[in-house]
Amino acid sequence: MNRNKIKIIIIAILSIILIIGIMVIVKLKLDNKDIKESNNIQTQENTKISIDKRIMLADILKEKEDEILITEDNIDMTNEIIKRANLRSGIFIEESSRDKFLDVVNEGTQNTYTINKNGYLQKPENMVKESDLTKKLNDFIDADGTLVIYISDTYKGIMDDMQLDFMVERDVYVEKYEYNSYTNIAIVNPNRLDEESEELSKRQIYEEVLLGL
Repeated sequence: MNRNKIKIIIIAILSIILIIGIMVIVKLKLDNKDIKESNNIQTQENTKISIDKRIMLADILKEKEDEILITEDNIDMTNEIIKRANLRSGIFIEESSRDKFLDVVNEGTQNTYTINKNGYLQKPENMVKESDLTKKLNDFIDADGTLVIYISDTYKGIMDDMQLDFMVERDVYVEKYEYNSYTNIAIVNPNRLDEESEELSKRQIYEEVLLGL
């Protein structure tokens, strides 16, 4: 084989290696672009979810019915409202929900729980009847995190950058949402609370609610 042929073969091999190298580089760049776009979309979704839950929680914790969550100038007041509430560990009940939720707890467990002046559920001084429900409630009360209780058939949220009222699903007793790793929100459906029937007594309905927390 003469030198020219050898030279041509070497050039051909180098050309193939170069083309393969270029293809690999292009693929890596495209993959990195896809990953970045995916991460951007995920970040936007996480931000939206964060804002959504923050509006929900702030609406539950606001001190006045007409208190504004986001102003006309697009100033977000939700963080200030949540910070002002100064949530502690245990079961916190929204103010307008306290009397009814206490009925649910005491009827459902056959005990006498109380709610302190700050809105937190307190264990009975003397536990009359212990059950899986009382254990569940007491575990929540003793936990490091906070469970926020709100009895309502609607809650605030965001859709298409608009603040809207969303309906709780008709058939559920409780809808639960995670605000963060420390705080959870339980929205109790008031329509199910008053739905006594031949199949379920009031106590059984209340038990279902407590099981859903």
